Amino acid sequence: ATSKPATTEGTSAPISKQAMQCTRDTLPSVADGYFGQCEMTSNVMTCQVICKSNYGPTVNKIACLSNGNWNKSNDFICTKFTTPETVSINVSFSFPTVPCGGDTFDLDS
Repeated sequence: ATSKPATTEGTSAPISKQAMQCTRDTLPSVADGYFGQCEMTSNVMTCQVICKSNYGPTVNKIACLSNGNWNKSNDFICTKFTTPETVSINVSFSFPTVPCGGDTFDLDS
């Protein structure tokens, strides 16, 4: 998986010291995934967690703290989606046989 460098295109606010210190090089690892696009919102840089196929993130994104470090208080893990186990139940049906009286049926509404 390739990652793109963080950009601040389209933002008019000055880049804070915190955003300058949080870089893609200092992002933690993501088990069974990676950090995708980063964006600056309200002068806080965040990066999305991207998981490999059939996996989902335990945390959706990481944010840069005011001290210039990534918020690593959570483990960034992508967990495999679980599918329900197959359950087999024996079923039997019994229908009484009724002689046919004609080829058409009238259904009451």
